[in-house]
Amino acid sequence: FSILAIIHRMSFLIRKLSNGNVDHLGKVKQRRAQQSSRI
Repeated sequence: FSILAIIHRMSFLIRKLSNGNVDHLGKVKQRRAQQSSRI
């Protein structure tokens, strides 16, 4: 577990709590970002 991963997850949880409808789009963008960063 890296500090960046924890910060990223916490910010995602906060965004999920604040935005209910945009949560799905956020997940899609996050998955694409994770895939591109893994490469």
